[in-house]
This record gives sequence, C-alpha cells and structure tokens, in this order.
Amino acid sequence: MAKAKSATKETTTKAKKAKKAKATKAGPVHRFVDRDGTLVPAAVKTWRDEEKRPMLPVMPAFDAKAIEKGDDSLWRYRALLPLEEKAVPVRLGEGWTPLIPASLVGMDVRVKLEFLQPTGSYKDRGCAVLASALGAAKARSVIEDSSGNAGASLAAYMARLNIPMTLYVPASAEGGIKVRQALACGAEVDTESPTRADATRRAQDALSGSTVYASHVYSPHFLAGLMTCAWEIWEQMGESPDNLVVPVGHGLLLLGLHMGFATLREAGLSDKTPRIFGVQARSCSPVFDAFMRGADDTFPGPIQETIALGLQIENPPRSPEVLAAVRESKGAMLNVSESEIRRGMALAANLGYFVEPSTAVAVAGVVKLDKQIELGETVVLPLTGTGLKL
Repeated sequence: MAKAKSATKETTTKAKKAKKAKATKAGPVHRFVDRDGTLVPAAVKTWRDEEKRPMLPVMPAFDAKAIEKGDDSLWRYRALLPLEEKAVPVRLGEGWTPLIPASLVGMDVRVKLEFLQPTGSYKDRGCAVLASALGAAKARSVIEDSSGNAGASLAAYMARLNIPMTLYVPASAEGGIKVRQALACGAEVDTESPTRADATRRAQDALSGSTVYASHVYSPHFLAGLMTCAWEIWEQMGESPDNLVVPVGHGLLLLGLHMGFATLREAGLSDKTPRIFGVQARSCSPVFDAFMRGADDTFPGPIQETIALGLQIENPPRSPEVLAAVRESKGAMLNVSESEIRRGMALAANLGYFVEPSTAVAVAGVVKLDKQIELGETVVLPLTGTGLKL
C-alpha cells in the first residue's frame, strides 16, 4: 500500500512539473484581482467582478533588465505589462514624454509633458495597452463612455486596428473638438446622455453579444498602461520623486502612478514611495470630500459644473483604491476654485505650456502646497492634456 501511495505521489508530482513547464513555455498567465483578493484570468471582456466592482491588474515582478532601452516609447516596458505573448503592440508613438525642470511660484518642479502624446492626452498610455489586448483577443466591436479625451484616444487606436467603436458622451460634449476627433477616427458617437453618469449607464446598457466594453475606467489593462508613466519618471530622474501632484476625476492616473512606483519599491529599485497630492475642482470634488471625512469611498451627491469638464465625475468607481493610494503615500487631497483653475492655466502658459482646465487643476494645486513641500524636495507635475482641444 505504501509503495502504491509513493507511486501515486510521484506521478502527481511529475504531472505538476509538466503542467508548470507547459505554462512557462506558453508564457506567463496574467490575471486580475478583485477587492476581496479573488484572482481571475485576465480577459478584455472581464471588466468588473461579481459585485459589479472594478478590478486591478496583477503585474509581473518589475525587472529592470527587461526594459528595451533602444525603444523610446512606453513599449520599452512590453515585457513588464500584463499582455499575452501573442499581443502585438499598437503603436502610435505613445510614451517616453519629456520631463522638464521648471519654476512655479518659486517652487522647483519637473513637468511631465503628457499632452505630447499622439492624441493630446495621457490617456494614450492606457488606450495603447488596452488596444493591444483587444487586438490579441480579436475583438469585433467595442463600446466606451467618456467626457472627451479617453474616447478620442481609444477611437484613434481602434481606427488603427479597424475595430468598430461606439462612444457614449454627455450631451454637453456634442460638437466639441474631442468628439470631432473621435468622429474623424471613425467612431460612432452617441450624445443622448444628459450627464456623464448617464453616458456610462447608457453604454453599459447597450452591451450585447460579442461587443466588448472597452472602458478606460474599468479596464485593468488601461490601468497597467498608466503605470508606465511612473517607470518613465523613475528612469528619467534616476530615482523616485518625493512628491507627485495629480489632477483627479476618476483618479486613474493617480492610481496608476502609485501602483507603478510601488512595483519599483517592491523590486528593490527605489527606497521610497512618492507622496501623492490629488487635486479636484471644488465644484465637483467627491474624492476630496471623502478624504476629508475619513471615509473609504465616495457616495453620489449633488455636483456643480466646472470648467474642468474632464474631472466632472460624481461617483468614481475606483474611489476606494484612489483614497487608499493617497493615504498610503502619506499625501493628501486638495480642491481648487474655478478662479484658481483659470490662474493655473495662466501659470502653465507663463511656462510656455497651453493646457486644458483639467490639467490646470493640478497646477493650481501646486500653488497651495508651498507650505507642505520642503525646500529641496522633488516635485513632479504631469501636464495631462493639451489646451488645443478646448
């Protein structure tokens, strides 16, 4: 009997080794994780968990040796992204944006010129990775909802892949340059939603059959693409910065940066995590309000219009992760008035950069941090969107 058990154990061990060898040969198995820690296979059609909550990408361990040094785009990190080996990068020229020293109201900052991405905003980072996953999955059609930049960006990448796309935007966006940009790239645009939240509901209700919900808000692939911004900053500086000041609507860039720098720390490549200061427009600041209350999530409430239309999000689905990221970094949330946002645009223009109001929110935030940031500390400010699309 003992001999039979031993033989069975040996057979099982061999089977496990063979299975592991087969998996290694086929490439890494990529997964998503929900808020309860449950792991599921990564797939473009998996955009939320059973509780209708967004999930996070499970990232490969960061290995500096895997960086393709000769590739001056975000695809220098191809081996570090949660994409199948068969996924072919969709390249429009995204990533590796300049990091430029500047003086802002007497503070030394480094501005990351994200508005120089192919479609004019940082959203190209996430859309490039999401598009590559959609291409590998042979998606036949996609749906997205957006207030502007994300929709315009995804439309450009879907045009390159020749995948039909329907974009749902709030009625206030109709006729705007960002919507015209999406239309020019071949997207079908629905402008029947009275609010941004309604656009999301209409998009989700329209899902059927093989159509993929390519949501920049929910997609873990999109979030993984945003992490490349952190890796670029680390490479360009030779270290992680002390502070980051980031505009917050859904909070995706803030979360992507925090996760990106965390992978560097976990790999032993950085001994610090930057403090993150998220900035919202006072007219619509649910994440700021939750932070000040000590809450772990936002809740739907009345909001007012703001000139920073890209940040006018009443109840961001990833708020728990965004709030946790700010607190883990020992940073804070700020909010700024409409007049401060306009001043932020003027200050950026004085540096030679014409940015949209959603970007100027963070510029205005830097001004309010002069007492919280010590002399000699490094500050990175991503300039997220161009003012040429106003």
